[in-house]
Amino acid sequence: MTVDKGRGPASPPLHVHVDEVTPVHVHIKKGAKKSATARAVEEKLKDSKARSSRSFGMGNVRPTTSSKEPWVPAPGKSTKGKKFSWQGPSHSLEINPPERDTVHATMRLEDLDGDYDDARFGQYEKKIDSLMTEVGTLKTERELERTKRMAERAKEELDISKRLLENQEEEITDYKEELEMTERENEQLRRSVDMLRNDTDLTRAEKAVVKSERERLLKKLVEVELDAGAASKQVTQLRDAVNKLREEKRISSHDSKILTKQRELLLQKLEDFERTNATLRQMLRDQHKSEARRERSEEQRDVLLRKLTQSDADNQRLRVLAVEKDEEIGTLRDTLASEREQLRSVTDLQASVAATRGHLQNQLRKREADCNRMAVQLRQAENRAEQQQIEVDHVQGLLAAAKEKAAADKEALKRATRVQKDRATRSEDAVERLNMQLLESETKLADSAMASDQWKARVEKLTREKVQQETENAVLSRRIDDLEDKLKEAEMSMRVTADDLNHKLHSKSTELTTLKLENDKLRSSLATVQDKLTFATSEVDQLKTSIHDYESLVGEYKSQMSKSRREALDASLQLEQEQQQRSRREQEAVKEMDILRNHLERRLQELEPLPEQLRNSEQKLLEATEKLLAQERRFSEQTKVISDLSTKVEHQTEQVETMRDKWHTAQDGNRSLSAQMESVQRRLQEAEDQNKELHAIIAKREETIHQNQLRLEDKTRENSSLTRQLEQAISDSRRLEEEGREKAIQRERNAQARIMDLESQLNRIKGEVHQTKRAKEDAERKFNSQLYDLKDRLEQSHSTNRSMQNYVQFLKNSYANVFGDTSLSGSPLRGHTPLRT
Repeated sequence: MTVDKGRGPASPPLHVHVDEVTPVHVHIKKGAKKSATARAVEEKLKDSKARSSRSFGMGNVRPTTSSKEPWVPAPGKSTKGKKFSWQGPSHSLEINPPERDTVHATMRLEDLDGDYDDARFGQYEKKIDSLMTEVGTLKTERELERTKRMAERAKEELDISKRLLENQEEEITDYKEELEMTERENEQLRRSVDMLRNDTDLTRAEKAVVKSERERLLKKLVEVELDAGAASKQVTQLRDAVNKLREEKRISSHDSKILTKQRELLLQKLEDFERTNATLRQMLRDQHKSEARRERSEEQRDVLLRKLTQSDADNQRLRVLAVEKDEEIGTLRDTLASEREQLRSVTDLQASVAATRGHLQNQLRKREADCNRMAVQLRQAENRAEQQQIEVDHVQGLLAAAKEKAAADKEALKRATRVQKDRATRSEDAVERLNMQLLESETKLADSAMASDQWKARVEKLTREKVQQETENAVLSRRIDDLEDKLKEAEMSMRVTADDLNHKLHSKSTELTTLKLENDKLRSSLATVQDKLTFATSEVDQLKTSIHDYESLVGEYKSQMSKSRREALDASLQLEQEQQQRSRREQEAVKEMDILRNHLERRLQELEPLPEQLRNSEQKLLEATEKLLAQERRFSEQTKVISDLSTKVEHQTEQVETMRDKWHTAQDGNRSLSAQMESVQRRLQEAEDQNKELHAIIAKREETIHQNQLRLEDKTRENSSLTRQLEQAISDSRRLEEEGREKAIQRERNAQARIMDLESQLNRIKGEVHQTKRAKEDAERKFNSQLYDLKDRLEQSHSTNRSMQNYVQFLKNSYANVFGDTSLSGSPLRGHTPLRT
């Protein structure tokens, strides 16, 4: 068997003589069918041989015995049973020759079968895959539970927001009902305003009637003036007659008839004057009543207009509140829709995150399975390398056995050269076969090195993919954190809306308190009005008593007037006797009547703006009555003084004058009493009207108080319901906050546990990666050391082979020289001849 070293023709065949028990494996490989890996291994071997040839001078193969003599091959010098060692600059080689009697067992490839290990590794991979799938399912179930909890929480928040919207809608319906009620009240007020307008139209008609009545009243005043002028004329005539009688001091029948006629005319004129005066008073009273009624209607119209404006303002305010509530409902609906969209997007994101997480987990499981398979393949490659190492060791053992047997053959060559030649050829064949086995082992080692490089590249690729997946997981975790932040922001917005609703409820409660205060004010005002009503009733009672007193005084004055009339009749008889005095007195009376007429004319001129100055003239009338009473008192005192100082003759005239003065004073008192009665009647009428108005106002106030009480009860019920709702909302918000806190704490705990799990997994994976790296580096170091050892051993085997070839050639030459056989000293390619003895 030849070894192609690229240096020329093939080497001579090697004959190896071995025992019959020792198995020999022969590998034949032709040079034309060498693979690329074999060629690469041969090139590497050439380089290593060149290095070993350079370093061969520094170390040699020698026995362990310390002898400085040169090495002499057998049979000149043979050492049996001792090991050979080679010491180089960086490597050493020791060969322990086997004993002759030992029987080496054959190392077969069937003993290195890895099917059992492959089955175990497959079971291990299946267990790892099942565990990873279980872990992935648990993670997905946990994520699904988390998403379900978040969805339930979002549903609860949506239910709370829906309840709040329903409460707002109920409040808006209440506001709408209040608006409808106020609109109905406004319609009623508008009807009343229309009625007032109709009343104003009627008042315009009444104004026309008033104008006609004023004209009629002026006519009556003119008639009264005419009657007063006629009465004054009759008085002047009576005075003239009385003066004549005084001057003549005797009365004829004609004069007495004229006097009686004038007296009757005077009495008739006075009666006409009283009648027209009474009608005038009645007309003035009616005019005053109509004016009071008109003023009262105007006041009612003003009150109704104020109520209408107030109701319009309330309606406007309620409309504005309704519009604001509608806007708030719109904003709440928009926020609810946006929150629903956000929740939908969050659920979609959660679903996508769960899908991507499942996909990534599947990819991770696949990658881990690939890593496990690669690790198993690496282990298998290591096992194969170990098997190859075992085979190399076996080959080295065989080589050592062959060397030992070659030494034995060298000793046996003395007795049988032909047998030794055969054994030499056999040993050459065995050495060549061993060389081929070494070449095959080197090619296998090169293939395993290339496979290890490929596995190394795949492991690096897997580590890069793992780092990329870890970055993707970090990005997904950040996205999950962002989604959780968005959920927290949505929770904060819901809390803000709940705070706004609480603020609105607080404002409603403040409005209710203001309404309560207004009701208290109305009650206090009602109490004051009731006090005023009692005071007015007491004043009415006092006025009634004063009216009774005035009526009694009027009766007394009427009796005095009847007495005065009787005395006047008696005095007329006396006046007939005293005509001269009466004439003078009549002239004075005419003057006084002129003065009185002028005074009456001035009074009538003053009384023309009577409807406007009637209320202002009441006080003046009272003052005038007081002045008249004072003047009457003074006049009575003066008359008393005059009566005391006058003579007895003038006593009758003084009595007549006093009677006349009494009659005038009685008339003046009667007029003043009638004016006072009229003023008292007007006051009574005004008091009755005020009483009616107060009753109406009190009834309205009672109605408004009743309505306010009903509204207050409604508001209190609403307030109680709102307070209950507020308490419920506060309790719900607190409960939600507690649940949110618990969920946040649970999420934090789960996140921390998950982070710890991921960190532990990451540390475990990093440890596994480091272990695989260390194992790979150890395997590479072992492989490199084994490769270098194999190279050194191969070089040593080559050197021993050359030495053995040289030794065989030396033996051939020596035998040729000794025995003179020229066939042995020829070419080694020459055929072998049998040894002749």
